[in-house]
Amino acid sequence: MKLKTQIVLVITITTILAIVVTSGISLITGTSVAKDSMLKQVNERLVSQREQTKARIQDYLDSISNQITSVSQNPLIVDILPTLSEAFTNYQPDINTTTSSALSNYYQNEFDRQFQSLNQGANSNPTDLLNKLPKTSQILQLAYIAENPNPLGQKDLMISSPNQTIYDKIHQYVHPYLHDLQRRFGYYDIFLVEPQNGYVVYSVFKELDFATSLKTGAYADSGLGQAFNKAMEATNEEPSFIDFAPYVPSYNAPASFISKKIMDGEEIVGVLIFQMPVDAINQIMTSNFNWKDVGYGQTGETYLVGPDKKFRNQSRMLVENKDAFIEALKAVKTPDKTIREIAIRDSSIGIQTADTLAVTKALNGSKGTEIIDSPLGQETLTSYTFIDYLGTRWALIN
Repeated sequence: MKLKTQIVLVITITTILAIVVTSGISLITGTSVAKDSMLKQVNERLVSQREQTKARIQDYLDSISNQITSVSQNPLIVDILPTLSEAFTNYQPDINTTTSSALSNYYQNEFDRQFQSLNQGANSNPTDLLNKLPKTSQILQLAYIAENPNPLGQKDLMISSPNQTIYDKIHQYVHPYLHDLQRRFGYYDIFLVEPQNGYVVYSVFKELDFATSLKTGAYADSGLGQAFNKAMEATNEEPSFIDFAPYVPSYNAPASFISKKIMDGEEIVGVLIFQMPVDAINQIMTSNFNWKDVGYGQTGETYLVGPDKKFRNQSRMLVENKDAFIEALKAVKTPDKTIREIAIRDSSIGIQTADTLAVTKALNGSKGTEIIDSPLGQETLTSYTFIDYLGTRWALIN
């Protein structure tokens, strides 16, 4: 081969190699840029979803605060509660052996049977609960619970006892208003409590907390009792809030309460308490179970976690594929008792633990987006922030 031809060939090969190398570098650089751009878009979408959900849940919680304040100032409630409390104290229909047995039967066979079915056979100590009731409380629970013709879970449907005492007549007057409020806004229950001895003189749902003392009775140390005491001790205009915890009258399901003093001028005439609406909070957090339709893809979800690092709304996998969810819980060594409780109740609320780095950071007041293990041990791009509500902080994870 002539020298001139060799030189031309070398130059040509060198040029081709240079082009190939340059193209490779450009391809790698372009791929990296595209990847970074895609990651940025995903981050932005997660943050947007997170902040939108936070705004919705914050607005909803604020609406509850505004509503309990408004109802506590309603002249109907302010004017009627002292009379209702007096009529409660003076409730006098006779209770004989037969009727007393009816109340005992309700505690032992209706309530406790349901309690055991939801609590892996553990009982509610029904005899102890009943023995802590003074006579007036027994008479009222007999009239509005044990002799109530409506089945378990529907005792709210009775407008008034047929005994026709002053209490019964006042109950007939106030119950339709508070019952409608409870159903319309999704509260689990609504309570009126007199201030001197802490007796629950009215409840919509007529569970076993009705007619008990929140100072000396079986539920004085419960979330309901704490809500009463916190409201009585409050020195500002804000309502008081008690976070979710197992609650015996609701069969140990997690219950949360918000409370507000009822004032007539400078006089405390009672306390108004709402048992918080689990379903309504859950609907906001799960987008009414329409995760795919709102951009969460095949597995994405948003959830709230309390200071106890327990879920405050349903897990998506539990709703969509319960068997797979149970297996995933087993894979991360969730205690068998916890798994059984989730399976029995069909709920992760207040049961499933979310002890992750994202939750810890959010509960400590941080927000951000990073790759972090999920509660089920999967590496996930996670966006986290926090919600502060009446002295309680929840983590919001997206």
